Amino acid sequence: EKAVDPISFVTYQMYAIVRDLIDECVEGTPDVWDFANEVSIIGGIMINRYKGGDFFQPLSFETRVKDGSSKGKVIDLYDEAF
Repeated sequence: EKAVDPISFVTYQMYAIVRDLIDECVEGTPDVWDFANEVSIIGGIMINRYKGGDFFQPLSFETRVKDGSSKGKVIDLYDEAF
């Protein structure tokens, strides 16, 4: 709410909303584990630049491994990858 740039604030808020929706989709689709033992999810924002092309800024990278729960065991890979 005290962001210097309101567009950045809204962008990060939207990222958080979409991240939560993806979490809900994985948890709400328990049969995903009937077809996969692991699901990897990378999340971030697109930065549109006037020059030099657009840029993807990764903000999360995780894998979920089948463990008997609907969510799966979450393993954070962000620091290792980026």
